Amino acid sequence: MRLGMTVCDRNGRDVCVAGMVERARRRLKDTLLRCGKAFSFVYDPPGDNLIMDHPNHSHPLHLNPPGAPYKCNGCKELGFGPSYGCEICNYILHEECANVDRLAFHRFFPKSHFEFFEKAPGYRTRYCDACGKDVLGFVYHCSQTGFDLHPCCLKLKDSVCDKDGCVTLKLSQKVPRKCLKYKSRNVVNKVKGWSYVSCNEDNNSCYHVSCVKELILENWKRG
Repeated sequence: MRLGMTVCDRNGRDVCVAGMVERARRRLKDTLLRCGKAFSFVYDPPGDNLIMDHPNHSHPLHLNPPGAPYKCNGCKELGFGPSYGCEICNYILHEECANVDRLAFHRFFPKSHFEFFEKAPGYRTRYCDACGKDVLGFVYHCSQTGFDLHPCCLKLKDSVCDKDGCVTLKLSQKVPRKCLKYKSRNVVNKVKGWSYVSCNEDNNSCYHVSCVKELILENWKRG
């Protein structure tokens, strides 16, 4: 067992000194020379094997390989693929919910500045403008435009393809035709949300982003 020294941060939480040193090392390493002038940028790359200081959890979070589907304790949505988990209390997060940004942007909403919240602000029920589902936990919210996005929806891939690579679907802000799975353009309550649309001229496939998640789960169950 490896022992490490901890100190208390300004919120009274234990913080690993080794983690602090590693982040300081990154800051120094990422100081670059460009146009003859030095500047630096600080980041915590997504996919780090260990997260010591998540804003919503006091224990270290370890990167886990893909396994069975799970429910994310952050956004409360279903999860697939890699995750971050706590070995002490079984807390689990999507990669996107573990590596959160205080301020984020999305090309579909160029006038929106999304701020991260652990739960939706205000008292009324809010829904994600990408998948149409209710916001039950972590969310990116723009106070000026009123748009809301689940962390996973904010960071959806621009394109996905089937396991054989025969069909490629491109992320679209609109639902141009009926979803092949849901048989409607609307997801729920007249909300259209985003979709994945076929890039192939001879294929008119169109799926809500929420339906793509359901298809992934169905495929996993079938093995």
